[in-house]
Amino acid sequence: MSTGKNKITFTKDMLIKDIAKACDEDPKDIREIYAEFERAVTEYLSKADEQTDVVVKLFEGVSFNSVYEPETVKKNNFTGQDMVVASKIKPKASFTRTYRDKLLAD
Repeated sequence: MSTGKNKITFTKDMLIKDIAKACDEDPKDIREIYAEFERAVTEYLSKADEQTDVVVKLFEGVSFNSVYEPETVKKNNFTGQDMVVASKIKPKASFTRTYRDKLLAD
């Protein structure tokens, strides 16, 4: 589905280079920090279970949430047979209204 708009994609490598330049640090060091940051966020989000939802506040106005969805039984629309849907963790990102407004202000 094309909207006819241009799309800019900022990659992890681009972020690492920009951060390294802004902080006058070696990109290798920033890459290591970035990898550890990603590992930690993934570990925290994976802690969601039947009793606990998890929120990771990345920075002011931006957070990742993970919600555990237990195993369920659903009816297959085509065959009519019951099927077991495995439990899963559903991650989502959320942005506050203040943060969204900040995007338009800059």
